Amino acid sequence: MVAVCFLAVAPGCREGTEEIPDAVVSSQDAGALDARVVDAAEPTDARLADDAPADDAATDPDAAADPDACTPRMWFSDLDGDGHGDPRSSSGGCVAPLGAVETADDCDDHCSDCHPDGVEVCDAAMRDEDCDGTPNVGCACVTGTTRPCGSDTEVGECVIGEEACVSGAWTACDGGVGPRVELCDGLDDDCDGTPDGAMASCPAVPHASAICASGSCEIASCEVDWADCDGDASNGCEGRAGACCPVDCAWGCTGATCHAATSVTVGLDFACVLRDDGRVACWGANGWGQLGDGTGEPHRLPAVVPGLSDVTRVVAGFQTVCAIWGGGRLSCWGRNASADLGFGYGLDDVTTPREHTFPLSVVDVSLGIEFTCVALSDGRVQCAGQNSFGQLGDGTTVARPTFTATADVTDVVALTTYDSHTCALRRDSHVSCWGYCALHKCGVGDSGSVRRPLEMVGVTNVAIVVTGDDHTCVSFTDGTMACVGVNGLGEIGIGTTDTPIRTAVVTPGVSSVAFPFAFRASFAMTLSGEAWKWGSADLRGDTMTAGILSPVRAPNLDGMTQIDSGGRAACGVRDGAVFCWGQGSLLADGVFLRSPTPVRVLPP
Repeated sequence: MVAVCFLAVAPGCREGTEEIPDAVVSSQDAGALDARVVDAAEPTDARLADDAPADDAATDPDAAADPDACTPRMWFSDLDGDGHGDPRSSSGGCVAPLGAVETADDCDDHCSDCHPDGVEVCDAAMRDEDCDGTPNVGCACVTGTTRPCGSDTEVGECVIGEEACVSGAWTACDGGVGPRVELCDGLDDDCDGTPDGAMASCPAVPHASAICASGSCEIASCEVDWADCDGDASNGCEGRAGACCPVDCAWGCTGATCHAATSVTVGLDFACVLRDDGRVACWGANGWGQLGDGTGEPHRLPAVVPGLSDVTRVVAGFQTVCAIWGGGRLSCWGRNASADLGFGYGLDDVTTPREHTFPLSVVDVSLGIEFTCVALSDGRVQCAGQNSFGQLGDGTTVARPTFTATADVTDVVALTTYDSHTCALRRDSHVSCWGYCALHKCGVGDSGSVRRPLEMVGVTNVAIVVTGDDHTCVSFTDGTMACVGVNGLGEIGIGTTDTPIRTAVVTPGVSSVAFPFAFRASFAMTLSGEAWKWGSADLRGDTMTAGILSPVRAPNLDGMTQIDSGGRAACGVRDGAVFCWGQGSLLADGVFLRSPTPVRVLPP
């Protein structure tokens, strides 16, 4: 027990000393009642003496401490009821007055949306909802307002539209039409009050200039060599001058009779096409007379070679051309400075077709760099021109100004030449090759000079053979194909760049081959018209730059029935029309060819 002396006696308590159990009274309780715990045996007077000097509160019962007393606090007016008080309006007290709160961070006590937790609204009242000191921050406009847009006039085709402000941002212009470039359409597009005014323009069209007349565009003039054959200004001058053909003609016409291309052959910056009427048309470079027109002047567009008809095959070398016609006769033209064409020395340029005389009919012809070979109807081969790598196949490296017999082959039915090596398909479906055969590109060993025809190793049942720059490909009678030679960029199509490939390897994934083709890339055209490609990106007909190691589909070449290359450009025939691609100086559609993908060539 302890004795407690109350200096101020609360109502209901006995004045004086009262014993209270220890568990009941704590120092905290005593402090709250302004009492002190003292020794119960100490006299009352002594205890009072300890508290002297005493004041009136020590003896006045009415002045005793109130156990329900509190510490007054500040309260702030919250007229808008948003839980945030106005720091400019306050009062003190133990209990919050009606409509007051303890927080004092409201910036507008007459706006329930305006407080530090508020979200800024783009409003016309310019309220500061987030209490950052600036109203309508980040607002381009006042929500709910509108403004005109698009045009400030309703003249001509112009229409005044409307923009609306939504969440502080202008919407897109609704219905507004402003002034535009004046077109040749019978309308006042530029809203100057005059339909098809002086500034009316017609869109650019191929090979022509157009003018506006009576609300529509008309062809004013065509470029040289071009004509507006169909009277349609939208496609410009689409036909050859003086040779307007029906619209559905694939490659030129004679009067109302349409023609189609059957094959194309490509030299160095020029090309020639054999047409279904037996005529030949050439275009491009003509410095050696390789276009056969006798002028030596280049042609921007294909022109029919004069004096030549009934042609069944035409083949171009790098600067030379030969055509088989009239059931086995041969005429050639172009460069002959090194007796390239077998016309002897002293006749540098043959600018018009010149006939050769052979004892037998010519069944095939192939041309390389500065030499020419022919296959005769008895299966023998004759060649003329330069022979430094044995490309004439006569067992020597002696140049021949006129045709001389190639050794050891007596059953040849077809020839193919690229650069300085030639391969021959024989009647027994075997292949023999000769000339510059380094890096195993002929499939007869690695030799820079094969002077006599050698049989391609391990190859039988061949249907077609084609020579590329540094490799050779064959297709077999069962529809498969194989290649041999350089493979640094995947030319062989076997999934690797192992090089060289010494013997012909079957190309995986390709079947039903109608014909193969090779220059630096390799191709296979199937009987169904599908095109496959692999190897170097050079002249592959696509926009990729990396080599392709295995055959992939080439849809932009689908339907090609024949392809040829002259080193810097390639061309093919599809649906009777001619297409070319590459980066050389050959022209297609009257302009220099600068396209990695096929571009259609305008017919003669």
